Amino acid sequence: MKNVFFLFFSFSVFLSFSSDLHAQIDGAFDMIAHFPLTTNGNDETGNHTEMTLINAPLSADGAYSNGIYSGGGDTTACTIETPTLTQWDLATLGFAVSVEFKIEEIPSLSTPVIIAGGSWRHLGIIYEPDGTFSLNVNSTIYTSTTPYTLNTWMEGHVIFNVSTNEALLYIDGNMAQSQTVTVLEHHNERDISNTHYGLGQTFKGNMRNLKAYNRIHAVGISSMSSLAESLNFSSTPSAIGVSTNKSGLFEFSIVDISGKELYRSAKSRMIDGSDHFIDTQFLVAGTYLFISDDGKNRTTEKFVIKK
Repeated sequence: MKNVFFLFFSFSVFLSFSSDLHAQIDGAFDMIAHFPLTTNGNDETGNHTEMTLINAPLSADGAYSNGIYSGGGDTTACTIETPTLTQWDLATLGFAVSVEFKIEEIPSLSTPVIIAGGSWRHLGIIYEPDGTFSLNVNSTIYTSTTPYTLNTWMEGHVIFNVSTNEALLYIDGNMAQSQTVTVLEHHNERDISNTHYGLGQTFKGNMRNLKAYNRIHAVGISSMSSLAESLNFSSTPSAIGVSTNKSGLFEFSIVDISGKELYRSAKSRMIDGSDHFIDTQFLVAGTYLFISDDGKNRTTEKFVIKK
């Protein structure tokens, strides 16, 4: 028997609950890079080449960053930098980065833990001379009241939601800061490092388990919940069902993970309470994307076919 599996998460709900952030990340995001930084700079997902590690010794405590800025010509300066993360999707639904870190000393200036984007520095975690964290968005620093503790392992997540242009900073599972911007100036820079080249500052301490994610709607068993304000999804062993509580002209398509379009419906006018069913018997076992478009909003959902 072939089964279609869906589990949908509302992004606003995801962001509202911080008590189990790991479970929410696992449900709503797909990890596309993981650098443990304990024995080498390899990406355990196999998606990317190894990190650049200069004057960054590795141990069970992760990579040590000595706080010496690499842009000043000092031969002992430290660089911890990912390659270009080709699998990191900065434009479609949303993305995130997380890292475990241990701050060694209070800095004299705003200093990064991690920064995404070498030139544009579009997203990152900052620690301040006053003992608190800040959120870096588009090279602008937004302060928080969340404190850090020296020489103690902490974990940070930075999340960006494309549909709302909102960036969020979580420290140890608790929201520290959020900021909405007109546009995220990422300029497709998909690298992460320990250095903020605009501030001329480099992290000092240990870091490990650097991870990057793409936002998805992950799969689960045969469940149905609200995808957005206007659509609900369900599944049977041979079809996907879409119902709406808002009238409009909808178009649906299915693509495989390589981006090849396998199905596209004719534009159909759906009224409040109406249903649309898509036969999935032609699909083999695998992972697919379901795309809905009403001319104003385009939503992409991930689903899995299992036999």
